Parts: sequence; structure tokens; C-alpha cells
Amino acid sequence: MGVIGFLHHLHWRGDILSVYAIAGFGLLLFANAPNRLILVVGILLVLNIPARLQDAYMALNHIDTGAMWGQIFDEPGNKRYLQLIREGNYLPFVLDNLAVFPKKMQFQLLSGRIYITFGFFLLGFWFARKRLLQNFQSERPFFKKILMYTLVIVLVLVAVAVVIQVSGVFNNKIQPPLWLNALFSTLFDLLNASTVLFYVAGISFLFSKKSWHDILESTAVIGKIALTSYLTQTLLAWFIFFGFGFDLLGRVSPAVGYLIGIGVFLGQIVFSKFWLSRFYYGPVEWAWRSLTYLKAQPFVR
Repeated sequence: MGVIGFLHHLHWRGDILSVYAIAGFGLLLFANAPNRLILVVGILLVLNIPARLQDAYMALNHIDTGAMWGQIFDEPGNKRYLQLIREGNYLPFVLDNLAVFPKKMQFQLLSGRIYITFGFFLLGFWFARKRLLQNFQSERPFFKKILMYTLVIVLVLVAVAVVIQVSGVFNNKIQPPLWLNALFSTLFDLLNASTVLFYVAGISFLFSKKSWHDILESTAVIGKIALTSYLTQTLLAWFIFFGFGFDLLGRVSPAVGYLIGIGVFLGQIVFSKFWLSRFYYGPVEWAWRSLTYLKAQPFVR
């Protein structure tokens, strides 16, 4: 996974697989941990508590985090990268992505995104151990609580965000105190975590309804070759938006961009159905599984 993610990063610096590979090793530490420990640590991580402690440490030691963020979000570097995208010159483009890989990891640590990712890994592990999705009908009260609580949290926090935006508390002229920054960062992480859990509970309820089951089932096929689909999206986006192909980045409206994205996704669903009717795995999944077991796995149906 790490090798695939690194190679993918060289072609799309927004790659998440390299982060998943690093976080995935942490699961080994919890292989035999009790469920309660997994749940508690998972919740603390998705709320990004390590990052808040990290911020407090830096504030107490007068460490200039602004300079650190400035190194990550390098404006001249971003302009150079955009130019490389426009030119469609392969080698300089790949070398530039290689050069920013350390900044990507620095961002993961400074923002706490890698902690959040690992936290959701742990919550997924806890869900699987408890077999909550497999026993959805008997666990409906539990999922209903998640749905209602997270909906309230999301609505309240969105309302708070609107009030803050209108009030102008955060603007370029006034630097808010550290405690206020920390508070709103915590609320932002809570909003993200609640939104994810709302999606999980909401889609689970929709999947249990016959009227929605067939619709959702038809899209589930893309998840069976998720890795191939993910990498293919990068390949298609390369030729649609970058200078290697049609160079549409910034030349079409956001609405057109959404339509292109939806079209690609629907096309991948059709392709996934076609592929899996003839093969057991996606091509990348098959290669990954074969390398994992050091033995060629069954492929053609």
C-alpha cells in the first residue's frame, strides 16, 4: 500500500494511500486490545486531541506555527506547480511532487489529519469487532442515536460557523487569541467527525429500506475494486484537467467540473460491473493481493 501510495503521490500530490499505509501500521498495536480501549482511543483521535495538545505545547514554548504553515502552503511553490500542470511536462511535474512529499507529511502532523485518519481506522475496527453493520436490524436503536445526536451537532455547529462568518471575528486585521483559535479548531474537528458518523448511520438506514437498497447496491460494486477505481480517477483527471490532455483546469466552471466528476463516477460503476462479471478482482487489487501472499491469485472467472 505504501509503495502504491508513494507512486501515486508522484502523479497526484493529493494522494491519501501513503497516509493510510502509515496509519495502518498502528492497527497492529491494537490487534489484541480490548474493545473499550479501541473505542476510547478512536474517539480521542477523531476529535484530534493530540493536535490540540501539540498546539498548546507550541504556544507555551512560543514556537512560531505561522512560519511552519507558511513553509507548507508555499505560495511561489503553488504557482510553480500550477505552471507545471499547465505545461504537461512529465519529469519536472513528477520531481516537483517528489520534493513536496515531506511537506505533505508535515501537514498531516501539524494539522492532526493523520491522527484523525487513524482514529477512524480504530472506530472501523471497533465496528467490525462488534459486527454492528452485519447485525444492523438488532442494532437499529444504536444507529438511530448516532443519527440523531450527530444531526443535532452538525446543525448547531453549522449555525455557529454562519454566525462567526457574519460577525467577522476572524479577519485579516484582527488576530484572535490562541484559546479562541483552539476552541474553534476543536469545534471544526467535532463537526467533521459528526458528519462522517451521520453519513455512516444515514446510509445504513437507507440501505435497510427496500426502496433505497437496490439503488445503493448498484453503486456498491465500485467499492469492490475501490483501489483500481481510485487510481483510475487520477489517470482520467490527468487527461481531462491537466496539460497532459485537455487542460481544462480553471477553464471550466465549478458546475461543469461537478458534472464531469459525476460522469466519471457513473462510468466507473458501469465499468466495475463489466469487469467483475469477468474477473474476481480489479487489476490493482489482484496484483496487490498476489504480492501480499507471494502467490498468483485466481483472476479470471
